[in-house]
Amino acid sequence: MNVLHSGLVTTVLVATLAMVTGGGWAEEESGDEPVLSGQDFIAVKNPVLLPPRLPAQRVPLGPGYKPSIALLKSGELLVVAFTSRRPEGAEGFEEYFISWRSPDAGVTWSGPEELQGITGREPFLTVLSDGTLLLSNHLLSQDINNKEDFWYSHIRRSTDEGHTWESHRIGKEDGFPPDGKGTATDRQAVELPDGTVLLGVSTGMNAGLKTYMWRSTDFGKTWDKSTECDIMGWRDVDGFFSNSETFRLPSGKLLHINRVESHRHPIEGQEESKPAPGWDQTDRSMLWESTDNGVTWRKVRDMGDYGEMYPQLLQLADGRILYNFTVRDLKYPLGIQAIINYDEGETWDFAHDRIIVESGTPEGKASGGGYGNTIQLPDSTLLTAYSYRGEDNGTHVEVVRWNLPPVAQTEE
Repeated sequence: MNVLHSGLVTTVLVATLAMVTGGGWAEEESGDEPVLSGQDFIAVKNPVLLPPRLPAQRVPLGPGYKPSIALLKSGELLVVAFTSRRPEGAEGFEEYFISWRSPDAGVTWSGPEELQGITGREPFLTVLSDGTLLLSNHLLSQDINNKEDFWYSHIRRSTDEGHTWESHRIGKEDGFPPDGKGTATDRQAVELPDGTVLLGVSTGMNAGLKTYMWRSTDFGKTWDKSTECDIMGWRDVDGFFSNSETFRLPSGKLLHINRVESHRHPIEGQEESKPAPGWDQTDRSMLWESTDNGVTWRKVRDMGDYGEMYPQLLQLADGRILYNFTVRDLKYPLGIQAIINYDEGETWDFAHDRIIVESGTPEGKASGGGYGNTIQLPDSTLLTAYSYRGEDNGTHVEVVRWNLPPVAQTEE
């Protein structure tokens, strides 16, 4: 299969099993049986342009849930996840953030270390060009640090690579009634070539469906919050920018993948098989696009199947785009999977070359996370952070170091 890339015909070199180092195991696909990844390789389901196995090295970090990984400006790696505890004398629980750091491209890690002064769940990191770190998260209504009767979100900011943080609670002062009930943000911010930072911020149906594209010209220190988005009358319980990803193509077009309720937004042609309401792990994803830096949005297509969510897009150094997402329910294996786009976001094939990044949650267990993102190092190594539910029923954080086969470019 040939695709255009930078004026050249790009041919993906199909590697062989000889690329895989060490032992390991896989369950061979037979009919609808799952493909599982092993300790030292990542399996590929229905391979066409990719080999059936990709070399991998998994590094356990410890107990935790739903991690995010970032390459800091210093070259150090940072992983942030969350966990919970019940403080002595408290009537409830609190969720808080833990971190690990690596100085050597993810081979060895220090930690866990608690991030001081901030609490909540589902942290997600953005590294800006000046080294500033942004961290998005939200706080459950049941958390003892939440004095309201509803959940809401924060945007955190660090100028010392995550050692100290300043925080902004997204709420009434930002124009969200009532008092910021159910506020949400994109998981990551987007930095434009001129240094402007965009962050999608919204509320869901229970708080008036407000949808904005915040803009910052000082690396997230202050925000212009005045730009309201046109989202074509779209409605959902958590909002347009919730558990979502906005991504800028080289052309300047923005892609946006958001998580939606499957019973409210069934897949076209699969309306009769839509899951029943009441269980959020059967939610799914939609793809949107904007050509005016997020002011107006147009729905492009359904993005994957029921039970697939937590999107992330990564521009690879060779021009390909990696889309990783979490299979959270309805089919096995659970965990992070990925596909590759070769034509700047136009076509997406979920049936072939489906990369099973991790499959650590055993069959029969509830979802243990997946959740995390993938980054690429200067030497093209990929690192994906994720959590899974073990046989002990606890959630565990790992990082996997892996590689894709290179692309060969020949003149057209």
